[in-house]
Amino acid sequence: MIQNSLTTSAASLMAIEAVTVLPGATPFKEEVAGNFNDTFRGQVLTRGGETRFAIIKDLYSKELANELLVAVIGRALGLAMPDSYLGLAEADVLTLTKGPQMAGGRLVFVSCDVGFPNLFTKLNNKIFQKAALRKIVEILCKNNLSALYEFDTWSANIDRHPGNLLLGGDGKIWLIDHGWCFTGPTWEAADLAPSEAYPNKLDLWVAPNLSDEEIATVSASVGILSEQLRALDLPRAAELSFARSLLSSGDLNALLQFLVDRLDATPRITANSLGRLI
Repeated sequence: MIQNSLTTSAASLMAIEAVTVLPGATPFKEEVAGNFNDTFRGQVLTRGGETRFAIIKDLYSKELANELLVAVIGRALGLAMPDSYLGLAEADVLTLTKGPQMAGGRLVFVSCDVGFPNLFTKLNNKIFQKAALRKIVEILCKNNLSALYEFDTWSANIDRHPGNLLLGGDGKIWLIDHGWCFTGPTWEAADLAPSEAYPNKLDLWVAPNLSDEEIATVSASVGILSEQLRALDLPRAAELSFARSLLSSGDLNALLQFLVDRLDATPRITANSLGRLI
């Protein structure tokens, strides 16, 4: 499920762990969805001595903070997201250009490689594209589409295309790639308007393919996630995600205030996207 349980406590925040990128990581490009940033597959070493296969992304500070903060919040909400880390890639391990410099290398975003395909692969056959899209919408409905829709509305995620949703073999949907939350990867404090209905790509490829019955079902759950978010200690989430270190104090304060104030508008914006006025 996108969200494990609607009763999941939003108070159990977990810290992002720092890991070390090991030699041997190789660059890759998604054949269908594409990669906006330099992306690598490789292994990382945890502080506990565990080696994990991972996706490694070279991101500027703000986009890196976006990814890590959303990872902490999403995990507290019970949303299905791969484990995320803050990685250090030394200069002789990877040649990078964007991540903040530190200790002879650069900081990178690291996400556990769960090995599942993204939904773009299900849309790649043009002959059956319409049928495939409808099937994907049905799968999303079974995975608590309301939680996904409301979360993307609240976090002002402007880039939820099929390429950043993974489909597990058991039908479980995983959420990835959150660097374009909070209005985008280069947001400024002036961009953050709590009542603004920012572009949500789910409006383009999901909402038009929902039946009236599905819209009614999804709409009935709108507001539940916002109530869970109210229980979240956002300043603590900023600490545990390294966002407080990656963002200026002015930007961080503006972002936290935006996310608190946006809770009042989120159910209305989400419902309006689905064609239900509240």
